[in-house]
Amino acid sequence: MPPIVSILLPTDFSIEADAAFAHGLRLAVALNAKLDIFHAEPRNDQADWRWAPNVAETLVRWGVLRRGATEADVAALGIDARRTQIVGQAAETAILNEMAASRADLIVMASHGRSGLRRWLEPSVIAPVLRHAPVPVLV
Repeated sequence: MPPIVSILLPTDFSIEADAAFAHGLRLAVALNAKLDIFHAEPRNDQADWRWAPNVAETLVRWGVLRRGATEADVAALGIDARRTQIVGQAAETAILNEMAASRADLIVMASHGRSGLRRWLEPSVIAPVLRHAPVPVLV
């Protein structure tokens, strides 16, 4: 398997996505990989990034950085993290397009574990990504 140098981390700002963020960030730090935190907004709304996990704050909580650390402190550690958003596309399509555009070697994303009626009303985003992504997907 080729080295992982770029990780795509789709987020919907949910609790489940926060857990995936922690795993993706730990992998990015361990592998010295680029981390692309990505949000797809199908309805042309603007994402409220206040709910997105913050790399610097997380590294402070983990004891890697000191309190008050900035994105410049994150960059000084060699962590290349960026936030991107696609508007007006279905999430699964946007994730696969961003994977290709960012040349991600790995996708790290969360599953909501829906079942029954809820799964029917809110179809899975992860299932088509798992079927069509040419790179490994960590769920």
